[in-house]
Amino acid sequence: MKPTFCALAMLSATFFLPSCLVDKAYDLDKLDKEITVFEDRVSLPVGNLGPLDLKFLLPDALSVLISDGDDGYLTISHNENIFTRSVYEAEPFPSESGETTYILSSGAKTVSTGIAASAFGALGFRFPDQKVSFTFTNPLEYLIDFRTTVKAQCRDRHADDTYLAEWPVDMYLYSTPIETTLGPYSLPDDELDAIRKVSLDTLIFQLPANWREKLPQDAPSDIVGEMHYTSHISFAGSNASLDSLKLRKVHLGIGAYEFRHCSASFTMENTLPINFLIRKIDFLMPDPADSSLLIVDPNITVTPNILLKGGSLDNPGVTPVTLEIRAKEGTIPDINGLQLSLSLENRSLDDEPLSLRQGLTFKDATISFFGGITLNKK
Repeated sequence: MKPTFCALAMLSATFFLPSCLVDKAYDLDKLDKEITVFEDRVSLPVGNLGPLDLKFLLPDALSVLISDGDDGYLTISHNENIFTRSVYEAEPFPSESGETTYILSSGAKTVSTGIAASAFGALGFRFPDQKVSFTFTNPLEYLIDFRTTVKAQCRDRHADDTYLAEWPVDMYLYSTPIETTLGPYSLPDDELDAIRKVSLDTLIFQLPANWREKLPQDAPSDIVGEMHYTSHISFAGSNASLDSLKLRKVHLGIGAYEFRHCSASFTMENTLPINFLIRKIDFLMPDPADSSLLIVDPNITVTPNILLKGGSLDNPGVTPVTLEIRAKEGTIPDINGLQLSLSLENRSLDDEPLSLRQGLTFKDATISFFGGITLNKK
């Protein structure tokens, strides 16, 4: 969001108007080209910003994993290839009827479903309804007999409890181009930093004796299996920490006005069921060694320890906020981003799924400048 400094723009125009009215014999180059206005205080409206949803607030490595589900709630999902084998690798095997069939087998295939588990779990997020399913693509224009066992294991690091489940599979893979789906299988509601693994134990594919006649000419010959993991996201954390959260999309071009002290006042509306304690706010500046990187500006200090009350879409938490911003030396430069250190705590005991419609909104923001604003006519 960029503030609207209409009043300052009008003030800037005063530098150029006298130049067309002054006596030509007067040497403008000898004039002081800086002027300080509003030596006491001036307040300017900035407007609204938001809502900032979880995709905006979370680090990029986590935000890319969540999406808006069909039902309007946030979901986390992960797809992973677990099996790719060509039917040409099948080996002949005599059947009880005396006919030769072909068997393509593989040992257990294990995948982890805890997507960025430790990072999400440290923030207090949970998966209330996690499910896993598998899809297989059969390259033949003929059914393939398929047998395996789906196994799930979830271990809670805190309670040392282990959940084990098995689902035997004995079915046919549909002929191309239809995918065959196993599941979905429901996994227990557990904390997100638990170790979760799902395995397919000894996959066996039985092909007919004339399988070569059933493979379309110039078509792929692989049997392909993929795992699909999905769950809604809820928050049940207490005193979770989120440090060094960078908000790179916040840009305010205020450096040209050369002020030393200002305050930012706004009303925060929070529709997330999370209380946010902002422990520290840092301004970001371009790294002198690499301007494409942002680092903390040590010259700027901001009021810490601000509690933003949690709420819901029907009943937002409302918190009036005033931030005092000062430059230790010189003046405050352009704001190229913010870095926050937060503590998160569940507002209630409800394990509610979260929505992308929920977030933080800065309303009726105003910036007040103290000690004068210096305008430079260069």
